[in-house]
Amino acid sequence: MIHRSNLLADHMRFPTRILIPDHLPASDGDYILLAVTVNIRKPNRINDTKPGANLLHAKLSAQRQRHQSKNQVANHAAILSELTCNNEAVSKVKELESQLDRAQQQLRLFQKVSRLMAKELSLKQILASINALVLEFMHGDSCLLYLLDKGDLLLCSSNNPSPGTLGSLRLRMDEGLTGWVARERRLVAISKEAYLDPRFKNFAELPEDQYEAFLSAPIIARHKVVGVINVQVRKPHIFSGEEMETLTTVGEQVGVLLTLARLEAKSPQEDIGTLVSALA
Repeated sequence: MIHRSNLLADHMRFPTRILIPDHLPASDGDYILLAVTVNIRKPNRINDTKPGANLLHAKLSAQRQRHQSKNQVANHAAILSELTCNNEAVSKVKELESQLDRAQQQLRLFQKVSRLMAKELSLKQILASINALVLEFMHGDSCLLYLLDKGDLLLCSSNNPSPGTLGSLRLRMDEGLTGWVARERRLVAISKEAYLDPRFKNFAELPEDQYEAFLSAPIIARHKVVGVINVQVRKPHIFSGEEMETLTTVGEQVGVLLTLARLEAKSPQEDIGTLVSALA
């Protein structure tokens, strides 16, 4: 007997098709081979697999996502690090450019002061020009230049002189910060409240004495102090090492200038201040 049923197909996991001829010979004890076509398709969804495989697939997917996230974070960190390095490099380049520009300005200042010595100018004109150059470089508010005359410090140049002070205002070597610089042959730099320094002495004729910052350097000629140059700033200001070096060098240049003036006057023993007595 042959049972024409789809029992075989019902128990198969895959889509099947059983081909049964229309007319089959029937005989007891005989079996007929049936042609069975089975279509097998590869599962392409998580749901087509077993539950255990679904869980494994989910874990692998989660691991891949975590790995991708870590890679993204690492990439972002690398990019940020590179940007930081680039910003630091740019800042360093700008700082070096600023330093180079400042050094060039300093060199031009020294060149201009040296060229003043070669010009046919009066000592009054040369000192006034040096005053202006120093203020331009340091962005100060006041520049006073004192020269030694008969044992005292005589005010010989100022960017904004008060009436009757040039050639007449005198300081003893033991008076004020200026006298201390001349006596000790040392530079002094005060960033704020210079008027509160115990060495300070106020002069009513000098409004600059109320300024905050004070920088002073001795003027040296042949290893002797022949004057003092002061730079003052209205507001608090921390003087840089470059500014201190610049004022010290200018003081030395002025010393050379005064030595030349003495030689030109053919009176080497004459006090420097007498050369500018006509400044008043």
